[in-house]
Amino acid sequence: LFEVAQLAVDEQKRLFQWLGEATTRVQVVSTTARPLFALVERGEFPSDLYYRLNIVYLGASPTD
Repeated sequence: LFEVAQLAVDEQKRLFQWLGEATTRVQVVSTTARPLFALVERGEFPSDLYYRLNIVYLGASPTD
């Protein structure tokens, strides 16, 4: 998924639901240049989806 932070709310909900309903191990690769944790704190990205995704920071620190 490219720019997971820009998914519409209903798409975010479907992704979270799909991840929870998978009967086998699922790996999702997604990217974003936006600070997801800051979006979660402001209520602009669902915290349950944030914590379901394993976050790996590449490049700059996560606070940038």
